[in-house]
Amino acid sequence: MAITGGPFFAVEFDVNLSVAAFHGWRIACRNVLDHRRRESRWWRSFGLWIWLSADGRLRGFVACPEITEAEFLDGLARRWPVSLQLVPPGGLRDHVTAVVSPGRIAPVESSRYQHVRLAVWPRRARSCRATRQTAPLPT
Repeated sequence: MAITGGPFFAVEFDVNLSVAAFHGWRIACRNVLDHRRRESRWWRSFGLWIWLSADGRLRGFVACPEITEAEFLDGLARRWPVSLQLVPPGGLRDHVTAVVSPGRIAPVESSRYQHVRLAVWPRRARSCRATRQTAPLPT
């Protein structure tokens, strides 16, 4: 996974969810983030990657290149208790490995980890299409 931007924060949602309840939480979280992105262009570069842990908590990381830690907490902490911790440069790989290790992630029966993961990728800026110039026809 090639993720650029930053800073990166380790995120933990202090909830207790089952695999079945995680499906509903994932939809609600995606709706909140989509609403934030419609309200403010600064949220469009934001990225969130979350996995359901075996203990029912949600752990992962966020990339906040254009919003502050306080803005992130203001956007999501009203609905769910959440904590952030800055991931040191070069420490993201170790953090992700710790979060998704086989003993930590919620057990699933099939489809690998799709049922226990939420990924909200940053939106890319739309490129302006160059208009084609046509030469006038000779008369």
